[in-house]
Amino acid sequence: ELAKRKSSLSYSGARGHRWSCSSMQGWRAYMEDTFVAISNLKDLKDLKGGLDSTNIAAGSALFAVFDGHGGHEVAMFCERHFPGKVRALMSDGEAPEEILRQAFQAMDDMLRLQESVEELTWLRDSWSTDSSSRDQNCHSPVKSFSEKQGRHRRRQGQADHHPAEKVGATALAIILTAESVVCGNAGDSRAVLCRAGQAVELSCDHK
Repeated sequence: ELAKRKSSLSYSGARGHRWSCSSMQGWRAYMEDTFVAISNLKDLKDLKGGLDSTNIAAGSALFAVFDGHGGHEVAMFCERHFPGKVRALMSDGEAPEEILRQAFQAMDDMLRLQESVEELTWLRDSWSTDSSSRDQNCHSPVKSFSEKQGRHRRRQGQADHHPAEKVGATALAIILTAESVVCGNAGDSRAVLCRAGQAVELSCDHK
């Protein structure tokens, strides 16, 4: 039996820009794609505390799309961790191009960690894909993963193999500042800039 098609619409903005996002689940049983839209990285709360935001220019924004392949867990994982990594690198004074390069590599590295395996298992088994669980100004999951849940998964024998062995995601991200628009892409998602009514390609497909 085909799943019921679902769609959602979100929008917000900050000084100098406005954004909106529309998504459709299609006929799959679960929504496998996700996105990040943060209008002001400088004001983004750091859950671990202690990050210096001095080097983050006011109004710096982050937008990203993660197109899940084979499941939603890797896309959700990147949504949860990518913004924090970008903000940490920006706090260190890295250039936008280097921030995106390192953040992409960091997601790949983090997916191999044992604690990430437990989190991916939790995302696969427990995560609600209902778009109503997301905040409209800073899109990130409102639920949290705990070590207790990870140990519970191991006891059930559900973490014996890598939960994302056959799951992945494309990653397309843009850092927007007052001076530049910098795009990074891995996969076949696309970014297009509208300039004076003309479409300008910002990304190249990786196939």
